[in-house]
Formats: sequence, C-alpha cells, structure tokens
Amino acid sequence: MRLGKWSGGLMLAAVVVGAGALAPAPALGKIALQFDLQLGSSCLSGYKPTTDPIKVKLLRSDGRALETAHDNTTNVTWDLCFDRVPVSGNKIQLINGTDQDRTVTVPRLTLEVDRVNSAIKGRAPAGKTLLISYHECYPAGCDAPQQMATMVNGNGRYHWDLSASPKHVYGSHRVDAQ
Repeated sequence: MRLGKWSGGLMLAAVVVGAGALAPAPALGKIALQFDLQLGSSCLSGYKPTTDPIKVKLLRSDGRALETAHDNTTNVTWDLCFDRVPVSGNKIQLINGTDQDRTVTVPRLTLEVDRVNSAIKGRAPAGKTLLISYHECYPAGCDAPQQMATMVNGNGRYHWDLSASPKHVYGSHRVDAQ
C-alpha cells in the first residue's frame, strides 16, 4: 500500500477484507460464516453460523498451507491471529463444519493519499463497492466514524474527493470478497 504525505496529521488504516456483508449478530436471521481482515494485520475476526470451533487456514496462492489457526470459543463471534500477515494472492480457508465453509482469495488493494488534490485513490477488484470510513480527530480524541460508499470502476480504480471532508481523517476501506 502506498501512502502519500498529508498535512494536518492524516492517519490511515489499511483495507479491510470481508467474506460476506458484516451485520450486527442480532440483525441476522441466520448468521453467515464471514470475516474481516485489516490489511497489514495478521488477525481476523468475524461471525460463524454455529457455536462450534472454527479453523482458519492461510494458504499460498497455489493452495499450499502456510499456517492454521483455531478459535475454540462457543460464541458466534470469533477472532484469531496468524504468525504472518496475509498478503494479496494468499487464500484464507474458513472451516466451521457447515455448508458455508469457503476459501477466499485476498484481493490486491492499494490506497494512495493525494494531498495536493485532497483525495484518496487506489486499486481494488473491479466492480466492487468500497465503504470508506473516516473520523474527524482532535487532540482530545476522534468523532464517530462517517461513511461513504465508492464504486471501483471497470479498470479496478477508485477515487474519493476529500476536499469537503475534515482534514484530520482516519480512513478505512472495506471490500466484500465474495
């Protein structure tokens, strides 16, 4: 991920990859097996349809195993960490013993801050929607997140104009990897 400089102390989180749309557990009739991964992090978290343990494998692009991690809690929410950070092209295999078990490829995502034009731009899977969240921050803390959806064009590029947004921004992007 490439980051440009931003005056006024811009802090950027990386890209979050999710397998399935993430909704609060009570709002779901049947909870889907899903996860979130923040780019640059070795940890994943999500929901599972049963309280059974979940096994998550980090695989190379050719399917060979790199690591396996488990969450043995009896909750429908789960979280675990690998020893290494998943990168673009790796696969993440979710195994909960249900018909929702799946393997998801970590997409190529970039984020670039253009401080001259007050914009965020980058690359992501073509045709997907990015949910961009940002916080206005002050020395005493940050406000609640504001969100805006942005479409990735057919060439796999996105652009969001921040000129009307606060200058102190914490940005994160989410792509549903379905």
